[in-house]
Amino acid sequence: MKKRKFFANDVYYGCVNAYTDLYRDGGMSIGFNYGVLISDVADIWRLSSEIIQEGKNISLENERGRAVICGLGKRFRRALNKADAIIGRCRSAWEFDPYVELFLQEVVSSGLAGIPRWLLYECDERALFLLSECIENIRVKGNSSEFKRKINDFKRVPNKSYKSMVGYFEKLFDKYDELLVVRLNLFYLKDAGRLAVGKEYERVARDRDRFLREGVSGFSIQLYGYAWKIEGDSVRGYRLHMVLLFDREVSGNVSVGVMLGRYWESIAAGEGRFFCFNGVSGSMASFQESTGYRDIQLIAVYLALTDAYARAILPKGARRLGRGQA
Repeated sequence: MKKRKFFANDVYYGCVNAYTDLYRDGGMSIGFNYGVLISDVADIWRLSSEIIQEGKNISLENERGRAVICGLGKRFRRALNKADAIIGRCRSAWEFDPYVELFLQEVVSSGLAGIPRWLLYECDERALFLLSECIENIRVKGNSSEFKRKINDFKRVPNKSYKSMVGYFEKLFDKYDELLVVRLNLFYLKDAGRLAVGKEYERVARDRDRFLREGVSGFSIQLYGYAWKIEGDSVRGYRLHMVLLFDREVSGNVSVGVMLGRYWESIAAGEGRFFCFNGVSGSMASFQESTGYRDIQLIAVYLALTDAYARAILPKGARRLGRGQA
């Protein structure tokens, strides 16, 4: 099979699309919305990089006799609302791309984090001064050699993991061409309600190992490979995203996704729940078909490359991502 690049297009849009595509979960509450988080982070990243690389600044226009913020200032104002949510809800448990972290730092240090937003809408002189000062500080610090080193350091591990995951999937599809791909979100429910929660890292890792060791091995169909990612954070708890690649020869009445999910529920002491992203029986993927190939692209991006924008802080020595051969 001819080798093809997994992710030749814009990384920014690819990461956002990977999250939004994978988190359409049919309405079940899965607690903290990671799709919204990564989308907000990516928007801030894009704005911060434009400020640093293109030298943009705020501008004012006269509208019906009064000054209004336009252009970059308007986008910056919207980004402030997203920054407020990130700072207030998850900054202590997450680490962010240097572009995003610089933006958050300067919003706080400049005093913009606490200023009433209506002052920016009214073009208050003090608010505009703080806004201009914040943008200028982002630009100056973002063009330093120290900042560029931070970018390289932060992205080194995700980029390496991504290349490894690409190679892993390519080898599997070189060998088998067509596989049954089952993608599961494995989590826990609080007090038998509908609010999904996470657990401590050690609990999730233990349940993951048992799921792979006992649950998957009990199937009559052949498992050729798998990949997993531990999601969540220390505040809301952790959960598991699992991708399993089976032999394509599956009986039509075998609901593989449901069977796997039910086993997860059984080992999670009654607290476990699951969501199968691609239907109860999984979906066939082939590198010879554009739709199947795109699904595999999204999986590789989601598992590895999204960590280049935002990743939860894990306990010391903990693994975030893994894969294996059956």
